[in-house]
Amino acid sequence: MRRTAKYLALVASMILLVSLTACIKTGTADYETATTEEGKAKTTFEKAVISMVGSDWLVVTSGDLNGDDIEEAVVYMPSKVVPSSIFSDPVYADYNIVAEEIVIAQKQNSGDPVVLLRVTTEEATAGEETLMTIEEEPVAFLARYAEDSYVPLVIVPLDSDGERESRGIGFDWDEDAESYSTVGVEDADNEDAEDEDAEDEDTEDEDTEDEDADNEDAE
Repeated sequence: MRRTAKYLALVASMILLVSLTACIKTGTADYETATTEEGKAKTTFEKAVISMVGSDWLVVTSGDLNGDDIEEAVVYMPSKVVPSSIFSDPVYADYNIVAEEIVIAQKQNSGDPVVLLRVTTEEATAGEETLMTIEEEPVAFLARYAEDSYVPLVIVPLDSDGERESRGIGFDWDEDAESYSTVGVEDADNEDAEDEDAEDEDTEDEDTEDEDADNEDAE
């Protein structure tokens, strides 16, 4: 009987040990998944930005986004609004952000972030300057950020049903002013049109310069 009792106690201890080990491993795996989840801050600067705006914000991207050799980060406050079926059109394929607020922050010499652009459902500000007031009072934005695009950040204001509240609004970095500015965007197609317009303007300028040079040679 004593041997049987000792054997059963040993088996119970082994089962308990295996169970605890499994729980620990499962907990570790879940933690790793949570901390490496898409949108979570990973770099030191991203973490500093999230610390500034709030722990429930998500990171879109970071790096030298405006070409001034200083690190920036794009972050946003997620919204629970579900965009309507109109946005299932392939032209909106890159519009994968549904936000209540969007911030682009830059790293200062101290390492702390400073806000370059803040877009809320009420207004858009660049530093201390108010770029625009959003009169339609949307509850959220459908947005996309594309660093190499002619208009990097484009937002489409949404109402509570996920329908378009007004025309799209674009934001671009003004190198001369060293600040963000607004760019009118009718819809997602317009960014491609603006790229083409910019190329056409460059081509026209080159043609004009060539004609001027030819005229000077003829004279």
